[in-house]
Amino acid sequence: LGWLTATSRVALKIALATEVMTWPLSCASQGIFLALVRSWGDAGLDRHLREVQLLYSRRRDLVHQAALRLLSDVAEWSAPTAGMFFWIRAKACGARGVDAVDLIDDLLAAGVAILPGCCFASEHGELSASSPCAAFRVSFTLIDTAAKADLAMERIALVLRRNADSGCERGAVGKALASSASGDVEAKRRQVAKLEASLRLLREQIEKAES
Repeated sequence: LGWLTATSRVALKIALATEVMTWPLSCASQGIFLALVRSWGDAGLDRHLREVQLLYSRRRDLVHQAALRLLSDVAEWSAPTAGMFFWIRAKACGARGVDAVDLIDDLLAAGVAILPGCCFASEHGELSASSPCAAFRVSFTLIDTAAKADLAMERIALVLRRNADSGCERGAVGKALASSASGDVEAKRRQVAKLEASLRLLREQIEKAES
């Protein structure tokens, strides 16, 4: 814990960096895991990893099947072959299309935490952090029943349909991004706060799963 005094641009960069840097496990947790792996041996670790792979592949399949039933008309995706996330792209509507950042508020209100595609943009790539991006990332790791998968996809589909019905108009977060492009520091802070809220919900879900 501590305080930082810096220019707004430096403070924003540090805030975004700490969102990633504060994720690793504590030293105590890492020590417990090391002792556990040593007690298992190579064969025990291999068996555990295969069980984990099977567990998460089943959860991925639950979400994929639910998405096929409920999400196909408003979004596109590919079932992941690795990792713990779906990369979903909302289908374009209207002349401007859809920006996933505009969906954060409505999805959070519906109980779904996402990270919009702009969070993964490279400053030197084809997509920049300020560019509209229709894609967003969602985790499937906590979905352990078909009912939960259906509920999650229903919530996402509902928000995407409402967005399409409104002509893909920018929401509060989208307006904040537009303002930030013109140098509005307060808008940048609001943008970070929205993303932090999404990350906090993800952390809470992960902590519940681990407990």
